[in-house]
Amino acid sequence: MGVGMEAGRRALSWARERLGVGGDWLAEPLASDASPRRYWRLAGKSGSVLVMAGPDLAENIRWLRLGQKLLANGHPLPRIFAHDLGLGLFALEDLGSDRLDGLGRAGADAGRLLSAYRHVAAVLADWHDRARAGVGEACRLNQPYGPGFARRHEWDYFVSGLGLMGLSGFLSPGLSAEAGRLCQAAGSPGQAPVLIHRDFQSRNVMLARGGPRVIDWQGARLGPPLYDLASLVLDPYVDLGQEVRDGCVGAYLEASRSPAGRRGFGRRLAVAGLVRLMQATGAYARLWKVLGRPSYAAYVLPALSRMSGLLGTIGPKAFPLVSGLVNQAHAALAEAPCQP
Repeated sequence: MGVGMEAGRRALSWARERLGVGGDWLAEPLASDASPRRYWRLAGKSGSVLVMAGPDLAENIRWLRLGQKLLANGHPLPRIFAHDLGLGLFALEDLGSDRLDGLGRAGADAGRLLSAYRHVAAVLADWHDRARAGVGEACRLNQPYGPGFARRHEWDYFVSGLGLMGLSGFLSPGLSAEAGRLCQAAGSPGQAPVLIHRDFQSRNVMLARGGPRVIDWQGARLGPPLYDLASLVLDPYVDLGQEVRDGCVGAYLEASRSPAGRRGFGRRLAVAGLVRLMQATGAYARLWKVLGRPSYAAYVLPALSRMSGLLGTIGPKAFPLVSGLVNQAHAALAEAPCQP
């Protein structure tokens, strides 16, 4: 507690020096979910700002440079008021506390969810359209999404996560080659790449007064736009239902000035969603088993369930060994649920 309070005082002192905030301002620590970054809301009579402390210099540089370029390009991010890379401190626009995932937890009805998700889908389409207009050198800050990237950061991460959960016994001979074909399909989807967010899920969309705003963009890279769309509609943090998912996809296609081709669209979206959920499952397992955050155990079964459904959409003959692995892992965890 003392360490956190001292860090908050340092953040407040820095903000007072850099922004000239009032002497009545106080620092309130905020939860940071899965990120190692820490946040404080600094507030007083004259307003409020957020201060972020990032421990990773390389990530901070990517976050800052991408954020500056995206903001200049009109992307819906919080404004960056001040930064100090040496200290790892950043002063940001305070967007409030309402996130997209909060609608589900608050028990919003299907109509309200559909309206919110259609709005966010239109924001995503605009994100991709603006990215097509060019973000220059920002595209080179992160490795482009391709088959090799999908293999290392989606499939291998998934397999590692299964091992952490004691499920590596379901791996079978021939699985590696089949996984290679899956990653090839995911990394070479036949679409012109754009600057994707790569973590476009409900906890990274703030419902601010001026409209949805996007956070945690440091992983943005050139890649297939359907990856972001799949991340939004298949997000294990929320249970949208098919009507809301279909409405979200429809809103994206309506809003996009360069929509993806209709031919094979469903299969391409399913492939993108499959590898995205593999990445998410690996992340949940690591957060749970390695970083000691057991609340993330609750999202493993929903992720595996969505993956099983997507494999059915793609077709049982396409990736039978991957399908077997996913179904076995799902059955094992359903019989002995993840215990936080």
